[in-house]
Amino acid sequence: MEALERLQSLEALERLQTFGADYRDIQIPPNSLIYCDIPYSDTDCGGYGGGAFDHNAFYEWALQQDNIFISEYKMPMNFIEIANVEKSVLCGTDNSATATERLYTNRRTYDRLPDDMKQRIVINTAEQMTLF
Repeated sequence: MEALERLQSLEALERLQTFGADYRDIQIPPNSLIYCDIPYSDTDCGGYGGGAFDHNAFYEWALQQDNIFISEYKMPMNFIEIANVEKSVLCGTDNSATATERLYTNRRTYDRLPDDMKQRIVINTAEQMTLF
């Protein structure tokens, strides 16, 4: 059984496409899973500060997507936090600082997830997020 699960996992990776572009310019195929690691709001890590990223425009776009998951410290109330992990902040003057990184989704994605999948996402995401 484990070998079959590993094989299915490998098959899924072969179909994996990653994009490092403006989210508005990407044509998302039907039945895709969307993971967005956006510049965190109210931070200036990596030169994203100064209003270079329009969070409100992104939130409006994200609310319209299916199967979307977003890493962020905080998001508006119309998004649902499904996992979180305490992490070291890597871009500050004090490398001992920590922050809670969260994984969010929109209501349309969350409502379609079966309960057992919601629990697996929380567990698996917390484990994966601790690797980074």
